[in-house]
Amino acid sequence: MRIGQGIGIGIKKHNGLVEPETVSLIDRMTVKPTPDRVKVVNDTIVALKDEGIWDYLDVIYFTAAHDSQAAILNWKADNHNLIPVNNPTFTTDVGVNSDGTSSYLYSDYRMNTETSLTTHIDCAFGAYITNRISSAPSSTLIWFDSINHIIPSNPDIGSTDIYTVRINYPANQNVFGMQSEGAEALYSTRRNGNGIFVYKSGLVRKTNSLSPNSTSETGELYILAKDNTPSPTGYYIPEGKLKFAFAGTSAIDHSKLNNILISYLNSIGS
Repeated sequence: MRIGQGIGIGIKKHNGLVEPETVSLIDRMTVKPTPDRVKVVNDTIVALKDEGIWDYLDVIYFTAAHDSQAAILNWKADNHNLIPVNNPTFTTDVGVNSDGTSSYLYSDYRMNTETSLTTHIDCAFGAYITNRISSAPSSTLIWFDSINHIIPSNPDIGSTDIYTVRINYPANQNVFGMQSEGAEALYSTRRNGNGIFVYKSGLVRKTNSLSPNSTSETGELYILAKDNTPSPTGYYIPEGKLKFAFAGTSAIDHSKLNNILISYLNSIGS
């Protein structure tokens, strides 16, 4: 039975109907979620639409999920699903983590293509990672297959350790960053070409105006790993568990997105 035929009462709906995106997403899940979880999924999709975020997303992954296969699905559409490489660890309703030496998540999603909303001068991306980190000098959370493209990295703890973020600007320009504070949602945006904004848990923490690289790069997406020459040269440390990741345009309101994410995580007890 398709899930759309059997969703019960109490789910937030538009025009009295469960969202078609919810039906499609649940149908793609090998292990079907409980009715309560279906409600959480539908409520989250409705909220993303109501807050004007959904249409600006290319990919959105809730890796804190009820099942490992569900954790790798792109909620936005049946494409660009994550591919686990070398068996990253999945923990039910907690998320996915690398072993720190070989495992990561990969997607064939590319920015700046005919099928993506994002460009090298108008893009947003982010993730939610858990745990305070004692040392990870070369770890990288998200990597778009190029030193010049999009790289949030170095999520360490210490008086001088910072998150560093690049959004499509040449490697010889200094990166900038901000202090890590443990479990948090980290988002970044390049807006109107030169305006770069970095958010932590929905609040602006850093801005810069470095010009974008003139090359419109289209590197594929890596999560919990960095570089591809031809394989990753660094991995996120095992203590960091990925609960969520997304990519879209600069029109996304990060504060609203963060509130929706936290509501989802609270609803599943994560």
